[in-house]
Amino acid sequence: MSSGSFVIPRIIETHLEEISTLYLQWCDESELAALPSSGADLSWLKKLRRRIDAHLDGLVASGDAGWNIAAPFMLSEDEGEYFAIALLAFERNVPQIKDVVEGALESTALYRAQADAFAWRKSGSREQWAARFARSTRLELRSLCLHYLWHNPDSSARAIFDADWLDLQHRTITDAYAQAGVVLPVLMEDLRKFRRVDLVPLLRKLNDTEVSERNYHPLSTRVMIGDTTALDELKCFVLEHNEYQEQATELCFSRYGFDRAKMLLAELRATGGHERCAIIAVGAMRAKPLLPWLLKQMARPESARLAGQAWARVMGVDLAEQGLVLDDDSLDEAWLDFDGDEHLPWPDSEKIRRLTG
Repeated sequence: MSSGSFVIPRIIETHLEEISTLYLQWCDESELAALPSSGADLSWLKKLRRRIDAHLDGLVASGDAGWNIAAPFMLSEDEGEYFAIALLAFERNVPQIKDVVEGALESTALYRAQADAFAWRKSGSREQWAARFARSTRLELRSLCLHYLWHNPDSSARAIFDADWLDLQHRTITDAYAQAGVVLPVLMEDLRKFRRVDLVPLLRKLNDTEVSERNYHPLSTRVMIGDTTALDELKCFVLEHNEYQEQATELCFSRYGFDRAKMLLAELRATGGHERCAIIAVGAMRAKPLLPWLLKQMARPESARLAGQAWARVMGVDLAEQGLVLDDDSLDEAWLDFDGDEHLPWPDSEKIRRLTG
């Protein structure tokens, strides 16, 4: 067998790997860009798209041989790899599109990846799929249609549903809330990205007061697009242990006025067992009177990193830039045994204590 027979497979694999990696970078940058006053570099986002497009063109040019090499990615549980295979599937309009759509229902991350792949480019075949998806009784297909049309507002397919456009959006969002599956988080991300304040009246109806995933997503979305009336409804997520407690704490305390935040913090601390959220709250509300309390939390290895980050937020500084971090070699080995907050640096509590006074 000649060495040339290995060239195409390796090239195809490289295209797929690059698309996978670049997509994850694109997701991170897009999330940052969606934040108000983020200062995100939009030109970098455009460069990432162009690089992904270049690799996609290389895959498409490889024809059936390229598809056959790429096909095993349909079994991947990695969202970057799933985006790559979904992107190629929609671009080539292969029969396996149905398999790609079904496989994406395994997780929100995979569903988001194939939705992004579907909306990545406007094309004739995608327009036809969007029209079919819009008329489907299946929620996940109607949601794909919305994702495509929201990201491609000049789509000719949009005109097909113009009279029923609002109804399509309302039905899909309401059904996603009722089913509480992989679709709801992706829909809510889109509403935040495009700041769909016109849909706030609908979102206000989607809350049965239970501390649950399906209630958190509409409530947090309302807050993030400017509906402050959702803050008091989100309060229950702050005061009860749940998987969204820390995110809810950040949302509420960064948006409440100081006096209201102080009252909620007192309530949070009085219930006990919420030390991490109390630390997050102090940082989010920029509570300088509580800096001595943060210093005490820095003395505990399980909360030191989080407390250091909160202190930095209150003071408006970057710990690394100010030389206020420790490397692993400077720490007691017992401290290194504590898991969690690995993305945060270890604060130099002695230097910070001297600065705090």
